[in-house]
Amino acid sequence: MITSFCQDIYKMLCEKYPNRKIYVIGDQHFYHINIVKYSRNQFSDVLEMNHYIIEMHNRVVDKEDICIFLGDFCFKNSAVKDILERVLCANS
Repeated sequence: MITSFCQDIYKMLCEKYPNRKIYVIGDQHFYHINIVKYSRNQFSDVLEMNHYIIEMHNRVVDKEDICIFLGDFCFKNSAVKDILERVLCANS
């Protein structure tokens, strides 16, 4: 059922926006301090990790593309708007 639902959404988006790429991503973990400590320890701190994720995202995803964020996006509610503005300015 979930697969069918995702296929339906993908089909609808492809028909509505035929010239755009569609990306589905998740688990960015912006501002998740413990993830840097335990599994993304190549970064010196959470700000360095955030910058890297945004930079890599913006190298691939164009601002006209469709990007669906599945979850575990940001662990600091007050920063969501700032992160989205930085992510959505790709290739502007």
